[in-house]
Amino acid sequence: MLCELHLRNLAVAEDVSFELGPGLNVLSGSTGAGKSLITEAMRWLRGEPIDRGVLRAGADSASAEATFDLHTRPELIEQLRERAVELADDGMLRLRRELVAGGRSRAWVDGRLASAALLQAIGSILVQSQQQHLQLGLLEPRRHVDTLDSLGVAEDLVREWADARAQFLEAGQALARWTEERARLLEQREAIEFQWRDLDAAGLQAGELDGLRRKVSVMEGGARLLELAATARAQLEDDPRGAAPALAAALGQLRKAPDGVPELDQALESVTGAVELVSEAIAALEQILDGAELEPAAFEQAQERLALLTGLARRYARSEDELIAMRDRLREQLDGLGSGDEVPPALLQARADAAARVNTAGKALHKERKRVARSAARDATPLLAELGMQGAALSFDFMPEANADGPVRIDGRQVTALAAGPAEVTLLVRTNPGENPTPVHRGASGGELSRIALVLRSLALRGQAPALLLLDEVDAGVGADLAAPIARRLAALAEAGQLLVITHQAQIAAGADRHLVALKETGEQRASSAVHRLDREGRIEELSRMVGAGTARSRKLVEEMLEAGGKA
Repeated sequence: MLCELHLRNLAVAEDVSFELGPGLNVLSGSTGAGKSLITEAMRWLRGEPIDRGVLRAGADSASAEATFDLHTRPELIEQLRERAVELADDGMLRLRRELVAGGRSRAWVDGRLASAALLQAIGSILVQSQQQHLQLGLLEPRRHVDTLDSLGVAEDLVREWADARAQFLEAGQALARWTEERARLLEQREAIEFQWRDLDAAGLQAGELDGLRRKVSVMEGGARLLELAATARAQLEDDPRGAAPALAAALGQLRKAPDGVPELDQALESVTGAVELVSEAIAALEQILDGAELEPAAFEQAQERLALLTGLARRYARSEDELIAMRDRLREQLDGLGSGDEVPPALLQARADAAARVNTAGKALHKERKRVARSAARDATPLLAELGMQGAALSFDFMPEANADGPVRIDGRQVTALAAGPAEVTLLVRTNPGENPTPVHRGASGGELSRIALVLRSLALRGQAPALLLLDEVDAGVGADLAAPIARRLAALAEAGQLLVITHQAQIAAGADRHLVALKETGEQRASSAVHRLDREGRIEELSRMVGAGTARSRKLVEEMLEAGGKA
């Protein structure tokens, strides 16, 4: 149980300490006295987010500290040990959390710094809190499944569903990723195959490009050479005014001249040599013309091949050797990509295994939830009647989402694997006999919601009470005529574990084992809160305030309340 709670600099709670006892503890007080700060402090100690606005103005830090005595709760001690929290031999455990002005918070467990995660784990074991009906999520349909699970659904089945569904989703995502990658590779394959075919069709060979350039250059020069040789030969021999006819005519004339003239003899010798030289030149040119064969088709083919190869080099911005390497590399990539048409068997098997697991987990969880729902509906009816809701009934509606491709088969049809389970769950209420059940968030008034929440909390605590159950304004929206049955229900809950109830109802407070009151005390400059435990006379005065009268008759009424609650 919670033995002591100490608050420092939480809004009006400048320095507040008080002790709790076993059984039913109640806290009352006028509005603004700081009762809600008790709930806020317990949220801190449960590791929940801190409202930094509660830091008292001018203070450097605020803190909440709780001392628990667990020596009579071995099951809670064992749960803490599972989280590596070892208690002292006396079974005492101290939690502390501090908020500094800069916004940073720190936590300690038995004087040792602790992480927020550890504080949350410990807090969830030691303290449960219900702030009116909102804590159970009755006004939030998506949380109705959590309400049902809190009534006794096996936690291992809920965990198995979460794990199996996560595995199923991951298997599906892995398959989707493969499909996306396959599409990308197929698109990539088309581009790679186009480039490879482009290069492969060219039949690239090392050194060919340079050889082609030389060959075409030579062939282009050969054509010009033939043209020049033919022109020169024609001018030397065929032209009447050419060198050969002119020299022949000159030689004939010189041979007619008389002998014995040295100058003519020299001229004859020179012209005779010139004729021989021209004849040799003509013979050489004829040899060139007779031996050279220029094939236009071969020349055109060589030019086209050269244009193809130089075009590839420009298109891919690579040299001939680089083009050949690129062609070979593209071929290797194509071979590595394969056809890409068949899903890897391992992926299909993983998907099938995950689907089988989530189907098994879904069926087991659905069956368990149905069982708990029937039990809760049966057990809730007398408790509702006890709280003034005669003829009222609770039930849970299960709504699977039909899906032909869903992995879970429920009630003869395939359904979607929803995050919360194989079916959505809605809490229904029938407030009067003969009426059709309606969702609780639409079919119940504020006072009815408070009582339904109390009933559900009673059912949830069967055999698994925390060290402390904090109920904040559980009587919200409930008239005085129903306070007595609520008080009896609270007393029954207190038999299972310690309760701290924040209330405005005198009849509820009258049944407490320990009555605390929050008071606002105004000093010279600012107000502060204090919490005191009331003795008998103090309880009479506080209960009289709560019933709204201060007469002798009201005092007698209060004394009767205490006697009725066995607290006289």
